[in-house]
Amino acid sequence: MTAIDFTHWRRHSAMSDPGAHRSALKAACGDGAPSTLVRVAQGLLLHDWAGSRLYGPPPAHVLDADRTTLPTAQRLERILAADPRPLDQPRAPFDRSVGTCRDMALLVTALARSAGRAARVRCGFAAYLAPGFWEDHWICEIEDQGAWRRLDAQLDAAHRAALATSFDPSELPPETFLDGPEAWRRIRCGAAKPALFRHGEEAVGAWFVRVNLARDQLARTDRLVSEWDRWRCAAWLRRLDARAEAEADRWAAETEGRG
Repeated sequence: MTAIDFTHWRRHSAMSDPGAHRSALKAACGDGAPSTLVRVAQGLLLHDWAGSRLYGPPPAHVLDADRTTLPTAQRLERILAADPRPLDQPRAPFDRSVGTCRDMALLVTALARSAGRAARVRCGFAAYLAPGFWEDHWICEIEDQGAWRRLDAQLDAAHRAALATSFDPSELPPETFLDGPEAWRRIRCGAAKPALFRHGEEAVGAWFVRVNLARDQLARTDRLVSEWDRWRCAAWLRRLDARAEAEADRWAAETEGRG
């Protein structure tokens, strides 16, 4: 396999750039170790759905929080306006900024790039969020000894206890997360059943795997669409004809064997 060129992924994008808070974010990176970056992100963000159920009755502002994916500069502006302490000091759960798994992945990506490490957001499916299913999810990949290492900052201690996971969230084991291309190739060759890939019960099957394949293609170019882009509600996306399948096959093939 060709060596990965990480150069592009060490540079901030419009979404990961901390803007006026560049020095504050860099200071929070500490030694830049994946475990440090995950810990910092966990102390700043609260997952909008799971997080609101793991720490006791949530206040109204948590339940009513806007779920739009924010650029890192805007996210940090909100965090520091609410609590001006250094970013490596964890906030109490309900004092954290509320976001989705995509926000978690984006913040870890921003931290890693601020520490001089290559990192990127990936969209796909996790095996550990709903037993027996591959659940819609977003994570971060970080440069580690010439390869990509997968991290999931959402998995703090409360999440790990609730989900009964024992692995280190700063290094996801193989077969715990499939990115969009990996998931699409598996269902196309018959190695996995399309019905096992889903977002709850509202979006299930091959058409939704195609949605996350497209989202991952955009993420790999640092263009993060919003979690609430409503793609899953578009009727035309739910109809997979031969032309749509061939197009998705081409997208997935373009990423195979590449960094």
